[in-house]
Amino acid sequence: MIPKMSHRSESPSSRVQLTAWKVVLVCGCAVTMVHGQRAYFDDAGAEVQFGVPGMYEVAMSKVNGAFTRWTDGVSGQVIMGGSRFDCLWGSVFPEETDAYVGGCSFASGWSNAFAYSFDPVESSILLTYTPGGPTPAGVRADVAIRLFDDAYFDLSLTLTNERASILDFALFPSDLIFAENEIVDVVYPLHPGVRLKSTFFQEDRSFGRAYPTLFSDAVFINTDAGPVSIYAIDLDRTEHFYASLAFWPDDDDVPDSSIFSHNFNVALEAGETVTLGPLRVRFRDEGADAVAHLRIDAGMDEWSDVVTKVGNVWDALRQSPLYKADLGQLGFGYDQLDSVLAGLPSPALIHPVAYWAGGFDNRYPEVLPADPQWGSDEAFRVAVANAQQRGQLVMPYFNPTWWDDEGPTLTNLPPPLTLNDVAVLNLNGSPVFESYGPNDGYVVSFASAFVNTKVQQVMDQLTGDYGFNAVFEDQIGARSFVYDTNASASGPTTYITGLMEHVENNADRLLMTERGFDRLARWEAGFCGGVLLDQRARDLDEVLGEENWEPYPLAQMLVGDKVLFYQHDLAPEVMTTDVSTLCWNIAQGHLLSYDLTAGISDPWVDIVATIQEGLVADYVGNRITDYMHLSDDVTRTSMDGWTIWRNWDQAASAVVADVELPPDGCYVESFDGRIRGGYVRSYRGASLGGADHFVIERRTPTYIELRKPIGPDAMLQVPLPEAWPAGASLFVHSVDGDGAFLSALNHEVVDGSLRFAYPDSAGGQDVAKVFVFAADCNDSDLPDALDIAAGQSPDDNANGIPDDCEIAVPATKGRTMLVAGLCLLVVGALVSRGGRQAVASRNG
Repeated sequence: MIPKMSHRSESPSSRVQLTAWKVVLVCGCAVTMVHGQRAYFDDAGAEVQFGVPGMYEVAMSKVNGAFTRWTDGVSGQVIMGGSRFDCLWGSVFPEETDAYVGGCSFASGWSNAFAYSFDPVESSILLTYTPGGPTPAGVRADVAIRLFDDAYFDLSLTLTNERASILDFALFPSDLIFAENEIVDVVYPLHPGVRLKSTFFQEDRSFGRAYPTLFSDAVFINTDAGPVSIYAIDLDRTEHFYASLAFWPDDDDVPDSSIFSHNFNVALEAGETVTLGPLRVRFRDEGADAVAHLRIDAGMDEWSDVVTKVGNVWDALRQSPLYKADLGQLGFGYDQLDSVLAGLPSPALIHPVAYWAGGFDNRYPEVLPADPQWGSDEAFRVAVANAQQRGQLVMPYFNPTWWDDEGPTLTNLPPPLTLNDVAVLNLNGSPVFESYGPNDGYVVSFASAFVNTKVQQVMDQLTGDYGFNAVFEDQIGARSFVYDTNASASGPTTYITGLMEHVENNADRLLMTERGFDRLARWEAGFCGGVLLDQRARDLDEVLGEENWEPYPLAQMLVGDKVLFYQHDLAPEVMTTDVSTLCWNIAQGHLLSYDLTAGISDPWVDIVATIQEGLVADYVGNRITDYMHLSDDVTRTSMDGWTIWRNWDQAASAVVADVELPPDGCYVESFDGRIRGGYVRSYRGASLGGADHFVIERRTPTYIELRKPIGPDAMLQVPLPEAWPAGASLFVHSVDGDGAFLSALNHEVVDGSLRFAYPDSAGGQDVAKVFVFAADCNDSDLPDALDIAAGQSPDDNANGIPDDCEIAVPATKGRTMLVAGLCLLVVGALVSRGGRQAVASRNG
């Protein structure tokens, strides 16, 4: 929260009066480099000025150090119009009448004195605020500004509390003023990211949240004058990094202005000192360039990538949709669970929930043994083991942060422990109590040795005794800052630090969590949740204005190569059961998920598996490198080697590349053209009969694989590879979900493109794929029969197929189809046509 302050008066003790409170939060930044330019410092005029020619200029007051303006170095226009009420920083004492002290409580030549100095060797400015006189301000402060020969400078604030009461939070930099009609947009770190449009500010709306759970302490502000970003760069610090970031209008002070407010929680007691920051203020770059600078400046690029963290299960995990299996909602036993999982595609990520006695949000931290009402614990173990043997990964739910007040652990604490020894205690020393529906409990402190020991025992059970592949820990990544005065805590601002230490200590267990924030991306493998749930279930449209915002993949641009992103693991509103959710996930870099409670026989059970394994799996684990609008309703997402288009329009179609996207449609294409697919109305420039379909195409030198998990029968047209011999015989074959041959399909070649009718079924069986083979199966530039006859390829088993072609075709749903069997059927068909050529494939 931030106090509303009056304008300056004659005496320093009365310059600022606390008259009202506003909720606030904020942060921002930008990027660019002009080589050969040097940072300068100039205090010869009425103001202090510093900057880098061609990049930016900052003006500050000589009276108290307040920012008076930030100017873009290219446009020469003002980006930011000053510090609100001339306060560069602020501090709040809620228990006192004179509750606010800030930079505007000091002045050059006053008893509460301000002074500045410049160190040309270090290229740094030091602003000092020294309390004194008959009514000392009670806060001593230093602001350090570090200059660089680049488009940015760094800010840090050191505060010493010289009062008897607690300094609750600090504002730094305090309340920056922007002209609301000049704001183009703001990228705000609401997980995984949103873009606030200009209309949000023009409608005088307010919005702010805390970091964490905001994904980063960062904000990216684009104005007509130029862009600027503000962000934290020291992600190694383990205390005093909790911040609030907010935008709110302040027309009473400056007409048509929007304030960016950035606050730190500190709980600084009498005599204590804290240093906050550094925060980097960066100019010139916007969008993906600005985000890339944050990633590098904060060292995120050096963290281990998700492939390394996941290890030998990476190949299975990237192909696996998340299938939520809530035993309480499904209402059947472990034997039936085993049967249901056996019917699911593999690979898959199975997510058991409410498998413990007492049901959901009960008995925490105790989640084992399994609930006896659904069968024996041994039957549960067997279901898990069988799933793993089928190639499925199993990730159980566990909430280590909030313990049931009537559960076996809190009601049987070993003497002499009491609730106050294990719970988070607020500044008044009371345990933090929370209710979820009818269930009550306490937030526990990871500073407590007992809490850590108990949680580790459960983790050892889950991944050791029961052998689960991964663990989902609820609320770890969704917990916001809270003061913790537990006797075992090293300080009141170390609660989140304890959570992070737990995650770091268990990183080898393949952890996922709810939501998530940047620091956790060092160790977590998956983050589950985001703004789609906020929009659908929590009325984000009402808060921001439905047309005033859109999703922006900020987190995926920062750490998309470090952690996987999913929708919320429990919420039915965001499970992949419709095209809109499907294409939202594809455009924003999320994996797919499905709630088995919605129906075991629902077509989406297989749809999400097909699209995850056949398309999404190939680009997950790559960082999004750019995200931009091609038009008002069409976006383009760029990854290393990939491009993704999305039509956000709910009524009209759009044309991108060589496809037509229907409303809510999306399309993915690899740079090399080897893999492509999406929800389209026309494909490869040809109509699909007026209906909408999801088409997936994969190409290798010797075959084309096509899938169509959504849509009725349709004519498909695909160009043939230029390397295939002109006029060579083609073999177009449908296969079922087990990889078994169903039928040869009639086809024609027109102007180098293959045309055929893709059927939904053949011989009463659902068609899973269609394979297209050329007669020259080994790319020797000779038909196979001549290849064998010329002795260039051996055929030791005399079946008419070059031996180097008799290898496995890619698996369908985890099962392997041998090409030799398919080739024999093809050979038979050829003989009846008077031909003698065969087809096969190489695993591409």
